[in-house]
Amino acid sequence: MTYTHFKFEVDGDGIALITFDSPNVSMNVLSNSVMQEMGQIVEKIGSDDAIKGAVITSGKKAFCAGADLSELGGGMADLKGLSEEEAKSKLFDTAYRLNQSLRALETCGKPIAAAINGLALGGGFEVTLACHYRVMATDTGAKLGLPEALVGVLPGGGGTQRLPAPDRRDECGPGHAAGQAARR
Repeated sequence: MTYTHFKFEVDGDGIALITFDSPNVSMNVLSNSVMQEMGQIVEKIGSDDAIKGAVITSGKKAFCAGADLSELGGGMADLKGLSEEEAKSKLFDTAYRLNQSLRALETCGKPIAAAINGLALGGGFEVTLACHYRVMATDTGAKLGLPEALVGVLPGGGGTQRLPAPDRRDECGPGHAAGQAARR
């Protein structure tokens, strides 16, 4: 299967290399189409016995800047004509999709590593937190963080649960949960 936003290769040892590289943009972001493809990739990793594990990285200078801000709010037109309960349900399902995808990645039954180059912010950082192992480039421009917390928005992909996990406290550094970016 081919993907628009990801290059997917499996080597002779059964390790999948997933390169996040959205076309025609300078930085990877989590758009609806990226989320759909990510779900397909996680399903493939979990169901293909020939795949023993995976590494996810970026084909760009930065790993991922987080949500595609151009898509935020655009779905409000889809709510017209729905009852209040139907609208709430639709909004919840849309917002919960990232969380579901990352939980599927975390529990797919195969080890997943994130090779982080450049910045990984917001949902991009949450993708790395859902992986079982993380390595980060020593590039001085590399940053990790949940900047949405600085403007009163809670991270929606499970980062608030994954970040404070005992095995992750030392690697992330102080101030992370408060939205401050860690620098390398």
